Amino acid sequence: MEAKDIMSTDIATISVDGSIRHAIDIMATKKISGLPVVTGEGEVVGMLTEGDLMRRAELGGGRGTDPSLPVDFQLYVQGNSWRVRDLMSDSLITVNEETPLARVAEIMATMGVKRLPVMNERRMVGIVSRSDVLKSMLHAPLDKIAPGDDAIAIAAAARLSADLGIPRQQVAVSVSSGIVTATGTVKSDVERRAIRVVVESLGGVEGYHDQLSLEGEAKSA
Repeated sequence: MEAKDIMSTDIATISVDGSIRHAIDIMATKKISGLPVVTGEGEVVGMLTEGDLMRRAELGGGRGTDPSLPVDFQLYVQGNSWRVRDLMSDSLITVNEETPLARVAEIMATMGVKRLPVMNERRMVGIVSRSDVLKSMLHAPLDKIAPGDDAIAIAAAARLSADLGIPRQQVAVSVSSGIVTATGTVKSDVERRAIRVVVESLGGVEGYHDQLSLEGEAKSA
């Protein structure tokens, strides 16, 4: 899936010279955590988010935590200005329509952003939020494999090798009535959990039996 497959095209924006109160009203009404900031020509120049509004004078902020210290002029502007341009972040992070979903999620996680404008050249065509990414997970299908125990065993062994680099000589997989049993030796508990995750992601699996041994236990036996 790509950004265009999950993005919302019902885009709420705020003018760079719009008022903070208007921006808050839009965010509260539409239940969104951020707004793209646009010029009169429609060019996206920044984002205004909930985080940008947490040090407002209306909430008791706008000077700094210690009133005995000199005024922090930047903090004062952010806490008291009514203009969106004074609070918005202009370090804009965007994606394009063809950005893979995995990359969208990676950007959100590493950059700590909740909403990403989706661009077609210089024109904003949609916006992707964290909730859009999460909703897409509900429609992610299990791996489709042929029915039958033999097909499940072959698919499990192939996925263990492809995803985890675990050869069949290390972990053997057998299947009976859809119940998968894994035997062999693993180096850690997290490797054991990864094997379970691979098996449980396969379509047709009815259950999982872990008969794996930790490497240290195997040597001491």
